[in-house]
Amino acid sequence: MREAIDFVCEREGLTPEQRRALEAVPIRWRRRRGASRFYLRGVHGFTGPHILVSVGRGSVVRWHTYRRVRAGLVTPAEGIPVPAGLHATIALVHELTHAVQHGMCGTPKRRYSEVETTASEIEFVRRMAPEVHAKLVPVQRRRARTGTPSRAPRGVSRWRGLSAWLRAFLRG
Repeated sequence: MREAIDFVCEREGLTPEQRRALEAVPIRWRRRRGASRFYLRGVHGFTGPHILVSVGRGSVVRWHTYRRVRAGLVTPAEGIPVPAGLHATIALVHELTHAVQHGMCGTPKRRYSEVETTASEIEFVRRMAPEVHAKLVPVQRRRARTGTPSRAPRGVSRWRGLSAWLRAFLRG
């Protein structure tokens, strides 16, 4: 846990007071598959913001990143096997970055971005586990399908049809 807080504080350039505020965000640990989350409202017995970190059972679990082109790298589709402790720390880096985005440590609130949190995870892994970072693959921008006719988006064509019907109705 200390590694994750140290990394996020260094990456974000937090002051000692801001660090203490970030450390004060409650963290709930759960050993089962599922998503880790940053909650802005009180749930799960907490009265306010908190972090839920979920780590699969077993000593080795599979790490998956969001597929974000701007992040540059992603895990392969099958994930990368990592020790459970490292997986928990990576998930905590991701969620702590969300907490900083929401201004939980006195920093200005900024746009909620999975690109930023994914890039933060990847940078953490690059520094702390280079052997895992070496298994990441470059993300490829998906190309548009070719050979299919282009057409107006559904909502636009429905609007045009409705407006044509309305004009005809109003004319008589």
